[in-house]
Amino acid sequence: MARLSLWLIGFSSKRTSSVDASLIRLKTMSFCVRYWRRLLASFFLFGLIILMFRPTAAVSEIIPDDVVRVRLISSVLGVAESDGEVLGGLAIDLDPEWKIYWRSPGAFGFAPEFDWSNSTNVRDVEVSWPAPSRIVVEAAPPVFILGYADNVILPLEVRLARAGEPLTLRLKMEFGICRDVCLPATAVAELTVPRGSNRPSTDAPRIAEYINRIPRRNGTDGLVIKSAHLLASKSGIAIIACSETPFTKPDVFVELPTITPLALPKVDLMDNGRKAAFTLEYDKAFLKSNLIERLAPGTPLTVTVTEGRKAVEMRLELNHIDTSSIGGTGC
Repeated sequence: MARLSLWLIGFSSKRTSSVDASLIRLKTMSFCVRYWRRLLASFFLFGLIILMFRPTAAVSEIIPDDVVRVRLISSVLGVAESDGEVLGGLAIDLDPEWKIYWRSPGAFGFAPEFDWSNSTNVRDVEVSWPAPSRIVVEAAPPVFILGYADNVILPLEVRLARAGEPLTLRLKMEFGICRDVCLPATAVAELTVPRGSNRPSTDAPRIAEYINRIPRRNGTDGLVIKSAHLLASKSGIAIIACSETPFTKPDVFVELPTITPLALPKVDLMDNGRKAAFTLEYDKAFLKSNLIERLAPGTPLTVTVTEGRKAVEMRLELNHIDTSSIGGTGC
């Protein structure tokens, strides 16, 4: 049995004034799972939508819903005698214009949280994340979320407690989805993979497609993240990246250990397009409200740079500004 519950919030980001812009942004993008729900529960009427579907041998069957459909899938038909792990996927299909958050949704987003504790013959589950998109949500002022539109499969590496035996994967997921409102949601899904042949399932090619979208080690595919620095103006940070071939539409995603809202990145292309200097300033609306925790040298970052379907990822520490790295001095 699998089901989905959405708490609908009677709030539209278009009913705003410029005076309330920073408050509205907090509401539309949310604070965090626990505090956000408590805050919104005081102000908004919410209803309940329930989606239910039954599992089959290697895939959870779906009954269409108006907003989102969630299921667990397997890349194999069964668990062979010596198999100690199974490659699976969490498939999320959204109606047009709806979006779901990435693992790091920003300072006030709602990242998915997973509970696998009721699974059978499952030691642990590792969730991988395809590179996200930056999706602008109409609001006043405009805001963006880091996540996925339409559909996504999160690859799952399911490690078995007892090799060669069947498994039942049971998931409870809390997450957020957005259109011109943002909704907290809970999904429960179940998948059984029986003992048998580990021949590829019909879902194996789709899982493989999204595995190829997971950001790779820095320097792969001709993409290199060079550095991360504080801006001399102390108004944000700069990220430098290089490419063997000219950038066309690069983007950068920065994961921080602090609540530090950053505005849309500005990018300057240099060296015939082979060098990208990203500038990410503190969000001015929150800067005025003193809600921002300013960054300091030594702050650990996880940086993801994308160029089309190519993406690389790197963990590094924030440095003092180095103006020579931002000019057109080459990579």
